[in-house]
Amino acid sequence: MTQTSPTTTRRVTCLSKAAMGLGCLTMFGLASTANATATGFSFDTTLVDQTGWSSSDPRTLVSVKIYIDFDDTFDRLVIVNGKPGLNLTLSTDDAAGFFQSANASSNTSDTRTSAAIAVFPSAEADSYVSIGLLNNDSGTDAIITTGMDWATFNGGGPLHARHRSRWRLVGDARR
Repeated sequence: MTQTSPTTTRRVTCLSKAAMGLGCLTMFGLASTANATATGFSFDTTLVDQTGWSSSDPRTLVSVKIYIDFDDTFDRLVIVNGKPGLNLTLSTDDAAGFFQSANASSNTSDTRTSAAIAVFPSAEADSYVSIGLLNNDSGTDAIITTGMDWATFNGGGPLHARHRSRWRLVGDARR
């Protein structure tokens, strides 16, 4: 999915919510709980407040939360992965790339905490991926990644989920 505005996207979060009928997602390698039918994507955008940052970014930053819509509100996403010939790419059209905080940066919500964000406010705007969770304050977030190219993403570039690369919920987080 590409953000096509002059602003920079950040935070990529996959969550679940009620259906909005925007089309089938099976080609993207999204897996959900048993008998779930994904019906489309939706998203929310929020302007990032850079107040309190020791060094603000000169760009206008926007938080983008991407949702996977299901036909049943009890269904949920459990894995995002690439499939042969059908890679999932998250990118921005901003030449400077995704915003990556110099402090307390993380790839997934698994290592994000409110305590770190309180010390380093710019970490709130850090780009990361998740499935349903915005931080790991509870200490029980269980997201496992396999085969992801984090170096490119952490440099502000696109994130590619190619064949056999994924992020997924495990254990109690799947319930």
